[in-house]
Amino acid sequence: MPEPVALATFDVTAGGSDVRLPAWSLDAHRHDDFGISLEEGRTAPARPSAVLASGQVGPA
Repeated sequence: MPEPVALATFDVTAGGSDVRLPAWSLDAHRHDDFGISLEEGRTAPARPSAVLASGQVGPA
């Protein structure tokens, strides 16, 4: 299984459901699976920490 890499970051405001998603990595289209991890700060780490959710990417 390949090592996870950061493809995008997103921020959720303290009040709840307003999610802000910036631009995706140019390599995002090359991946068939995804994972979500909770990280400190607003910069993606070199490697994601513990993955909280994952799955397969569906066709666009």
